[in-house]
Amino acid sequence: MIQYDMKSHLNITSRISLSSMIYCFVLLVLFSGYPYMFFQILPIPDIKIMACLFGVSAMAILLVLRYIRMFPVLFNICFCFQALSLLFFLFYHADSTYFTRIVIILIIYLLLLCLYNTDGGILGFFRIYNNIILLMSMMGLICFILLLIHPFEPISEFTNPDGRTGFFYGLSFTNYRIGNIIRFSGLFDEPGALAGWGIYALIINALFIHNYKFERVLSVCLLFTFSVAYYVQILLFYILLKNISLKNALCFILSISLVVLGVFLTKDTEVDLYRLTFYRFELNQTTGMMQGDNRTELAEKAKAQFVKYPLMGQGAKKISELDYMSDNPYETLAKDGILGTFITYLPLLIMGVVFFKNKSYIASLLILVVGYLQRPYHIDYLHPMMLYSLFLLMICSSNRKCEIEL
Repeated sequence: MIQYDMKSHLNITSRISLSSMIYCFVLLVLFSGYPYMFFQILPIPDIKIMACLFGVSAMAILLVLRYIRMFPVLFNICFCFQALSLLFFLFYHADSTYFTRIVIILIIYLLLLCLYNTDGGILGFFRIYNNIILLMSMMGLICFILLLIHPFEPISEFTNPDGRTGFFYGLSFTNYRIGNIIRFSGLFDEPGALAGWGIYALIINALFIHNYKFERVLSVCLLFTFSVAYYVQILLFYILLKNISLKNALCFILSISLVVLGVFLTKDTEVDLYRLTFYRFELNQTTGMMQGDNRTELAEKAKAQFVKYPLMGQGAKKISELDYMSDNPYETLAKDGILGTFITYLPLLIMGVVFFKNKSYIASLLILVVGYLQRPYHIDYLHPMMLYSLFLLMICSSNRKCEIEL
């Protein structure tokens, strides 16, 4: 006769409850700041207050956990080197933004340590987070379709940190609309951000979760963000990472051809999808650049600042006080120089060196590098969270001694 173990049941229940609480807490941290847009519609306190609260809460959670498994040595070495390097830049540039970066990566380190010690592990969290990315993509697509069928006014209108006007339609944010046509951005500040972090979700799913239905639905939904960078990355995703077969390639080409035909048929109509897509590749006779190219001019500005101080840069604060020159390949180089850029992307570099024999990992890194060229690493919670998480997942999936649910 099987006896019911009440104590064991309570232990399992409490562990599940604790894991759920930790997952919710991590989501709260990520959602509280840029590039998520909750701060535009909710009274979220100053980032310094929130950082203190998050740091203390994360340490409290770790104290509740009786036994704490520490990260692999390679990850700890990378983190410590980055933190000490940022401390050096703090004094070298006399720039407080580097202290902010230290605090942010420390908070993310603590959050990941909390996740690492839950029953589901870091991957358990990403099974949830990826579905949130999928949900906001589907809601954005629904919002896009509803606006085409029956236009309606946004719930709120505001100014984004980059100076552009943002709109909230209930189901999605956006900073780009022409008449009743929008490029949806989910809960992010702009469509390219949703597409970019969607690529991260697709890569983590392809490498560790293997949910093919999720992959197909998300990759299709993100097509309607009309992000040029996404089109390049998703093409590389299927060619390099998924090794798409000839049969699937033909089906893919046929599907794309039908979509392209449909888009061209909308040109100069009330539902002008052509203007959101292929028009962006047309040459602007005035500037000599593509209509959708909003990076070249920024890159030229950042490059001019980079060549002045190539090794160490001029400091993030000083660059931010000049003309806007973010979101381009030279942004990090202008701020932190060659040395600082090396430090910023150190996890990527280590992954490339350590896992160079793993074709799937290298293909994933190449896809991400393409994204970072037009959307560089920024000072927020999400960037280190995603980069460190991918690093840890790669280490753990390659190390039998690293106990994580895969």
